Amino acid sequence: MARRLLHLKCGVAMPALSPRSYLSLIASIAPALLLISAASGCGKSTSTTNVVGPSPSKCSTSAANSTPQLPAAGGAGTITVTAERECVWSARAQASWITLSGSSGQGTARVNYTVAANPNGAARRGQVIVSEQSIDIVQLAAACRYQVAPPTLSLDTSGGAATVNLTAPGGCSWRAQSDAPWISRVVPGEGAGSAAVRLTVAPNTGEVRRGTITIAGKTVTVEQAGPATSCTYRLSPETQDAGRGREEFSVSVTTQSACTWSASSEAAWISVAGGTGTGNSSFRVAIGANSGEPRTGVVRVGDQALTIRQAGGRCTYAIKPTDYNAGRGPDDIRVSVTATSGCTWTATSPVGWVTVAGGGSGSGDGAVRLLISTNNGPERATDLPIAGQTFRLRQNGCSASIKPTSYHAGRGPDDVRIKVTADGGCTWTATSTVSWVTIVQGQTGSGHGTVRLRIQPNTGAERSVKLDIAGRTFELRQDGADD
Repeated sequence: MARRLLHLKCGVAMPALSPRSYLSLIASIAPALLLISAASGCGKSTSTTNVVGPSPSKCSTSAANSTPQLPAAGGAGTITVTAERECVWSARAQASWITLSGSSGQGTARVNYTVAANPNGAARRGQVIVSEQSIDIVQLAAACRYQVAPPTLSLDTSGGAATVNLTAPGGCSWRAQSDAPWISRVVPGEGAGSAAVRLTVAPNTGEVRRGTITIAGKTVTVEQAGPATSCTYRLSPETQDAGRGREEFSVSVTTQSACTWSASSEAAWISVAGGTGTGNSSFRVAIGANSGEPRTGVVRVGDQALTIRQAGGRCTYAIKPTDYNAGRGPDDIRVSVTATSGCTWTATSPVGWVTVAGGGSGSGDGAVRLLISTNNGPERATDLPIAGQTFRLRQNGCSASIKPTSYHAGRGPDDVRIKVTADGGCTWTATSTVSWVTIVQGQTGSGHGTVRLRIQPNTGAERSVKLDIAGRTFELRQDGADD
């Protein structure tokens, strides 16, 4: 072991050192033997003290990573450093994507670290050096996601070169291939990460065509125009005869595959559905019922015309029965409608107590169902339009009587009761039109009941009044003061 001598002068104190400075001093001279020499009695004799620094085995340092793998999105981990309390150590990251929470320490401690997101499709490995010991940091690969642009290429008849841009994480492998013989020279045919894929499209001497190329599992559509063509059209049928009722039929269109077409009607009574298309296809025509004279209409596609001839004929309607008495109700009746085939009709109710429950509209022969509510009031009637004909409906009202029908009250005051006899469920009312007669009971009622009148004394001339009770007239007379 080497020896080093430290001389201290007489009368000069050894400087005070902090624990860390002391350890640094010891570490700087270890493993030498330090001899401290001082004068004994200041100038008479000297003494020597041996001080030994820490040995290399005592300052050995070990480090371990607590996170064997980190996700591609980034994350954090911890390195545990194990060392004796007086041992100093340092730490540094060997990769730019690893960030440490500290670069040095003493004794046993933890170093936290974070890793940035991995942009590549391959796993990566970096190192952290702790006192010359290498610690591996492993990060998983990013998911391989691919995008192509543009998703559709459009070229003219001459064809030529085109480019599709592929975006992918570094390290993500892919292949590119053509799915059509007229699309060739797809280069590069394979690779990893983002790239520009070039392709060549042959000239087109035929009709419009579509093909695809597949890059990293993504489909790119290639559309190429054909030489300019003159479109011709043919319709089937070219003429159509129809009866006077409503009809529908299909019309076929024959033309070149690149030719677009549109069908239009020149008559209000002819409608077209699905009237546009490209190449061979079809559409539907609907004809309304004809209640008048024969008529002709045209549907056009390009320079072609479909001629439609429809028979005429006046519509005739009849209903049975034409009138009905429903009693007080409720009732459920049916009215038969006889009409010319193809001729349409409707049925409606103008009042709330009659509901058209079926046959609100129809064509040709049919039936209308009417639901009639119970009548708890006076007799009533209504006219319903059915198929343009008048259906007369009557309904009985409630039967009511009163007793007595008249009364002589003298000069008054007086208290009179009138008995009301009415059918069950029939409602009625009683009203007074003068101030000297008050209805104190039975202003409204249902079925049998009683109306009670209170008559004020008469201090004037003789008087009389007619009251409405349950739809009947009640005559009341009262003597005057001089009678």
